[in-house]
Amino acid sequence: EPAMLRDDRPSYCLAIKERSSSLRKPISAESQFGLALLDASTGSVRLCDFDDDSGRSLLETLLIQLQPKEVLVEKGHILPPTKAVLKRALPLG
Repeated sequence: EPAMLRDDRPSYCLAIKERSSSLRKPISAESQFGLALLDASTGSVRLCDFDDDSGRSLLETLLIQLQPKEVLVEKGHILPPTKAVLKRALPLG
């Protein structure tokens, strides 16, 4: 929707795929993340993947820096620690 783009600043949509290293201990498990990042202001797409610690510190840093307008996750496949990072790092709205 062009009206949602207020200026030339990036307007990100982020898709996150999580794969946990331990299904038996999801609270403390390290995870692997795959990300697809779309900048709606330019139409550019970037893909990345990384391993993260149990606190999801890399994911949290990325979310705080990018401040995506929309985040897509696979229903039922995001662990509680990751949900907590999403709630903490992204503004409500």
